[in-house]
This record gives sequence, C-alpha cells and structure tokens, in this order.
Amino acid sequence: DGAYVPEGGGKRIAESIQATIESNGGQCLVNHEIKEILVKEGKVVGVKAVHKGKEIEILAPIVISNAGAYTTFNHLVSKTYCQNERKALAGIK
Repeated sequence: DGAYVPEGGGKRIAESIQATIESNGGQCLVNHEIKEILVKEGKVVGVKAVHKGKEIEILAPIVISNAGAYTTFNHLVSKTYCQNERKALAGIK
C-alpha cells in the first residue's frame, strides 16, 4: 500500500517530543550535520557534529537519531558496533 508520512512531514515526529525532552533537562539540536554517533566501550557517549563550519563533539548519555535506521547504523555508528542491526537492515536501502 505504500509508505505513510505524518501530517507536516517526518520532522513533526521529532518536533512532537522536543518539549518533553527539554522539560526533563535534555537538549535538542536541530539543523546540525551529525558526522558520527560516538560510542565508547559499547555505550553511546555523544555525537560529532558540524557547528558553524567546525567539527565539535557533544557529549550526551542518550542520543536519539531521526536519520532513519539504515543511515544511523550504516553511516553514523562505527562499524565496530551494531552488527546485528546492520544484518537486519542488509536488504533495505
């Protein structure tokens, strides 16, 4: 039957949880190019992002990616991690 898209586009999902995240002490970075989700000893510790033309590291105990599963696991997380997720996504592009 095809794909379903939320009213207002996919970014509406991220926008809908932003207030909850921020009211609980979190921070949402929008319109930032994320180069990598940083992982140390098997645990997410933050992201490497581009801000005002410079690469920066932002440390965070929780990272939520809205890039989609394929892009997140195949392009943002080091190949050392998430092997099962990559296998599950092998047929998806």
